[in-house]
Formats: sequence, structure tokens, C-alpha cells
Amino acid sequence: SSNIFSHLILPITERKVQLENNVRHYTKLGINSLIFTKLDESWKYGDIFNMSYKWGIPVSYFSCGRSIPEDIERATKERIIERIFSI
Repeated sequence: SSNIFSHLILPITERKVQLENNVRHYTKLGINSLIFTKLDESWKYGDIFNMSYKWGIPVSYFSCGRSIPEDIERATKERIIERIFSI
């Protein structure tokens, strides 16, 4: 068994069709989680849930700015809901 844990990093600003293409392409390599970046540059967050649900891959982190590591946060169910519904 492999000890490698693979994250696929996706910019939420990307068009849905491109997000789908990226996930489809990289699932062949084995993806353990999704990381969404550029949340500070978008108003649409539904694709976070849609990609995770459709492909059965959990979301592990968000990036909401350019400062690393300050702008990275762990993605929880509560934070995903807050983002989608702008709570």
C-alpha cells in the first residue's frame, strides 16, 4: 500500500467544464482530496460541493488569498455551507 496522499488543487474561478476536465483527467492518478483556491476572487462556490459530490472526493482545504500559509484554511462541512450560502 502507498503512503502517498494526493491533493488536486483547483481554482474556483475556473469554468465548471474545465474543473470537470481536470478532475476527470487526474482521477486516473488517484486523488485523495480537493483543494480549492482563489475563493477571494469568486462569488460562486457551488462547484466546491458539486465537484466533491460528483466525484466522491472530499475537500480538504480552501485558499482565500495570496498569503501562504495564513490564507489557507481547513475545509469543514460547516465552512463549505457558509461559503455556498454566504453565511
